[in-house]
Amino acid sequence: MKNNQKLLFTNLSKAFSLNVSNQTMWKILLGERFYSTNKDNIHNLKSVAVYSNTDTQKELIFGDNKGKSGVYLWTNKLNGNTYVGSAIDLRKRFYHYYSLKLMELYLKKSNSSIYRALIKYGHSNFSLEILEYCEPSQVIKREQFYIDSLSPTYNILNIAGSSWGFKHSDETKELIRIASLAEKNPSFGKKHSEKTKALMSAAQKSRDKEGFAKTMEHKAKISKSLGHKIEITEVNTNTTAIFDTIGEAAKYLGSSHTTISRYIKNQTLFKGKFRIVDLNRSK
Repeated sequence: MKNNQKLLFTNLSKAFSLNVSNQTMWKILLGERFYSTNKDNIHNLKSVAVYSNTDTQKELIFGDNKGKSGVYLWTNKLNGNTYVGSAIDLRKRFYHYYSLKLMELYLKKSNSSIYRALIKYGHSNFSLEILEYCEPSQVIKREQFYIDSLSPTYNILNIAGSSWGFKHSDETKELIRIASLAEKNPSFGKKHSEKTKALMSAAQKSRDKEGFAKTMEHKAKISKSLGHKIEITEVNTNTTAIFDTIGEAAKYLGSSHTTISRYIKNQTLFKGKFRIVDLNRSK
């Protein structure tokens, strides 16, 4: 009996906090899961925007709904099943529906009929409607109105905002963070042609090559600024050569910077016949 009273109190609290209709309040109080079979409700509603193919219109969807809050409707064009949702920032919310990795990760930890359906049927078999734009403070109330009116099949919970308070794992949070960063990229949502990809690849290689050249030049300048003067003497012929850097001396002897530095420090003959001296250090 205590459990029943607790459940009744919980449902009653939800009902009053959402400010829903009397019909919905009774459904919540009784714990009912009710779906209407009357699809005429869908056709009587006038959407503010309709995207008939969410695969080819993805970029348009993101652009139209950036920074806007409102209520939306997904419709499976193959079987007529629907889903009603809302968001304070529609563009950010829609990005989740286009991130396969994020949807799959969510499904490992929770349940979402709309995620499963999008993965199964593909975006090309779904249409998306913006039922209305509204103030952020009104999105839950308006979402509840459309849930009551349309009884969407894919909505697992028939109370708007029921998933609020769900705690994401660190991995999910990181994916959401990456998704948010991706939106700020000017190339976000765009598909590049093969020609454009080739040009981008060539440009990147050029930058890499230029960067490497600048790095080597920078190292040479640093070496020179340190005042190295490397003297190499062939003891058998007493011939001498002087180089500005250890690297140049190493190249002359066909060795490495590290090896030549070691011979300078130990003051031993390289290959038994070359005496290598850092003139600045020997002063």
